Amino acid sequence: MSVGQQAVQLGHAALDYIFEFPEQSREWHLSNYLIYLTTENEEELQKLSDTLSSKVHVCKFNEPDLNNSLTAFSFISNEETKKYTSKLKLAFAYI
Repeated sequence: MSVGQQAVQLGHAALDYIFEFPEQSREWHLSNYLIYLTTENEEELQKLSDTLSSKVHVCKFNEPDLNNSLTAFSFISNEETKKYTSKLKLAFAYI
């Protein structure tokens, strides 16, 4: 996916989270941290989203124009989720 396409997917996941989990979104807004991370491939993305779904609210975004592939997901991080995300690369760090 191009950088532009990745940015759009991340935007979808973030905005969808606000509508799906409005109360948690209000709490997030108080701290207002936003970090974009990346995985090597869709399989890793799926595995991570499944793992985190058992710990926090996760909003997955599947892109209709890409055969409904999982392209991004959003969640509010906590100490437990950091165990699973701390080694991921920042998205767009190579730009």
